[in-house]
Amino acid sequence: ADIPTLLPCMSLEGEPLPLLWTCDYIPKNPEGWDKAENASDAETEYVVGEFNCSCVGISKFQAVCGGEKTLADVSDEDYFDACELTDLMGVKAIEMLDKANPVKAAPLAAAPARYNTLRASPADAKYKLCVVQFKVPGAKNGGSDKGPDGNRIDSIPIANGVIAAGGACDLILYDAEKHEDFIAATGKYDALIVRINPGQLSQGTPDGTQKRFDDLMNEYISEGKLVWSSPKIQTQMGAKDALVCIKNLNCGLVDTYAYYSDAELDEGFKKCCAYQPRVIKQNRGSAGEGIWLCWLWDKEADTKIAVYPA
Repeated sequence: ADIPTLLPCMSLEGEPLPLLWTCDYIPKNPEGWDKAENASDAETEYVVGEFNCSCVGISKFQAVCGGEKTLADVSDEDYFDACELTDLMGVKAIEMLDKANPVKAAPLAAAPARYNTLRASPADAKYKLCVVQFKVPGAKNGGSDKGPDGNRIDSIPIANGVIAAGGACDLILYDAEKHEDFIAATGKYDALIVRINPGQLSQGTPDGTQKRFDDLMNEYISEGKLVWSSPKIQTQMGAKDALVCIKNLNCGLVDTYAYYSDAELDEGFKKCCAYQPRVIKQNRGSAGEGIWLCWLWDKEADTKIAVYPA
């Protein structure tokens, strides 16, 4: 129910939702709960604890990345299960392109068999898309998210999902030393699916590489191309203070706050934590880094203080 108002709350009106994004949900007792024990599973409410929209991995593919294994090493069971998601991504990409272009919707192709390499694109495809990747200079395979062929393990299934939905799709590599060549290669596409992990463009590259790449993506967006995920989405939706923006939605928590100075943290956090346990997060971070669960502590008894609403 909150999806239509989610992006406007974060001042992201007009931005397309990422093709692949996640919400981490935190369970909480219902409002007004006055018992010492936690609510039952049936009574528990859930609120968003974090958005992840920056090159989210598809776990059943990512499980074989970072070494010598390839997409072919994924079991059939995991492959076809994960392809339900990548095929849906392809369908949604074409749907969003159709919405952005007042033309007849493209027919969907028949469900494909297994493909461990990039499929051939249909010659008569209405839309041309590309999956954009980046190899970290000097890193094995180009980064821990890659296989020995230099591709993210989930990039080929995503591209094949677009092809299965009737679009054309290529795999394109961004080289920070050949920015103009990248512009020449990508100018022909209707949409770009960016599969570059946050921070990779700042590893072993000239100063300003991330900004040059983001500026180009924003230029493409201004020309009417679709980019998933856009720099603005990654910056604003991926930051933790997005949770403050949605705190009054059904999926938010009303007592969510952002502290931008030592004084704000000292006053605001202590005031909140005096009444109930709190979760505190860095504004940007992932993989559980920069996240703390905080309780009041009885130093003499060396134990947490149980705090419940009066």
